[in-house]
Amino acid sequence: MLADWLAQTGSTNPEPTILGNNPDFLVTAGDLNIVVEAKAILKTDDMRHQEIWKNEVQWLLNDISAPSYAVYIKRLKLQSRIDVTKFLDTVIYWLQTNSKSCFHFEDNRGNHVALETIWEREHGGVATIGPSGSFWLNPQKFHRPLRKKAGQHKAIRGSEYPYVIALYLEDKIYSAEEIAEAWFGRLSAIVDINTGTVVDQRIDRSGIHFYGSKIRHRSVTGTLVFHDVFDDRKKSRMLQAWYIQNPYANKPIDPWIFPVSARFVVQNQNNRNYEMEWK
Repeated sequence: MLADWLAQTGSTNPEPTILGNNPDFLVTAGDLNIVVEAKAILKTDDMRHQEIWKNEVQWLLNDISAPSYAVYIKRLKLQSRIDVTKFLDTVIYWLQTNSKSCFHFEDNRGNHVALETIWEREHGGVATIGPSGSFWLNPQKFHRPLRKKAGQHKAIRGSEYPYVIALYLEDKIYSAEEIAEAWFGRLSAIVDINTGTVVDQRIDRSGIHFYGSKIRHRSVTGTLVFHDVFDDRKKSRMLQAWYIQNPYANKPIDPWIFPVSARFVVQNQNNRNYEMEWK
């Protein structure tokens, strides 16, 4: 899919030999040759199992035909596949006999499900809401793969070729904003204590572009970030992309060359600072 997506920008040559290196792609747009090095950040096996088990529990609940309730899933903590027969028998008994109380299901596999009814429905069986979840999105998990890609193909990075990293994120709880934070650091707001208004925003320089007062990874021109989405019209999966410009790049390119959904690009600059925004 990536080769097809890059072909929207220019002719795409996979695994070319350049200065004794074999990057993933060379994209030629007019007189511009851009080296693209790709990396996929995939879900772990544990994450995949969790999704399967949780989807099964929700499917089991929504498949209950009677009695009819709107049920809120307060907690869904699963360590393994749930005992389907025991779980369904217990839930149905609770709905029939004690639906106004909170339901708790635990087993010796480490699974815990908490439910409560919100309202009784006239018909249609069980309809579930939730579970609500909270996630701590940690951009530091991307420091290592970004550093690794930023350090590959030294001969190319030291040449005239712009060098772009293409990062595919399978887990959609992460976005291009977390990748920008991995590069630059966390954004903090400066608030006027008298008016409560935000007067400035700054990054804390905790990203991998910074090491004390030094700027690192100038040979990286920018980063493409991808999710896959389903195209209803074509009935197939396609890539949706975002672009993060490196304002410190020694081989900059026009960030508008790529057909992306949004770009994190320089808006203003002076001798000391860059002001960047999503556009």
